[in-house]
Amino acid sequence: MPDAVLFDLDGTLINTEPLCQRVLAGVCADLGTVLTEERYAEMVGRSWEAVIAALSPGADAAERARITTEAFALYDAEMALGVAEVPGGRELIHALHGHTRLGIVTGSTGRQLQIAIAQLGVADVLQTAISEDDITKSKPDPQGYLMAIERLGARPERTIIFEDSEAGIAAGKAAGCTVVAVGCTNHFQQDQSAADAHVHDLREVDPAWCAALINGGRA
Repeated sequence: MPDAVLFDLDGTLINTEPLCQRVLAGVCADLGTVLTEERYAEMVGRSWEAVIAALSPGADAAERARITTEAFALYDAEMALGVAEVPGGRELIHALHGHTRLGIVTGSTGRQLQIAIAQLGVADVLQTAISEDDITKSKPDPQGYLMAIERLGARPERTIIFEDSEAGIAAGKAAGCTVVAVGCTNHFQQDQSAADAHVHDLREVDPAWCAALINGGRA
């Protein structure tokens, strides 16, 4: 079995990208600009801090704080009503529990992460959960994944990461891990070609599949 299995959150365990797009479109409208599909695609997988900074380069600290507060209020309120799960994610985490160490690494805030963990019902089986609040560098930088690997006492070469975005896949590869791309939520045609393996959704994966992947095809 792998030493650890790590999951991205948005687009990997929960399907929140359409919600993110609506919220960020509102941010752009507030700034007097338009969020195009191409522009949003560049933002997928990055932290809220990195995204809002990129969308408001001319804003001062106070204005950026206002924009962030309003965006979070809308996003968190809608998220609290319930989010669509990526098929198989909850079941896979529970199936892996007891076989390997488990964690989530996301660019979402700590509050958003805790809402999602509660809705997924996986709080008791995760050994670590890292959010935007814990890091200083957004994906594609590997900081979050390296932090999780260190916390879990895992070896990068024996760690599997599930991701959906180009930035997240790049972060996982830069951390030295085996990366699996989840395709069913790739609404904005992110380039997933750098991943080591591809699945449509997480119903295709079980502990034996993870063992075979990390062992080069041998379960």
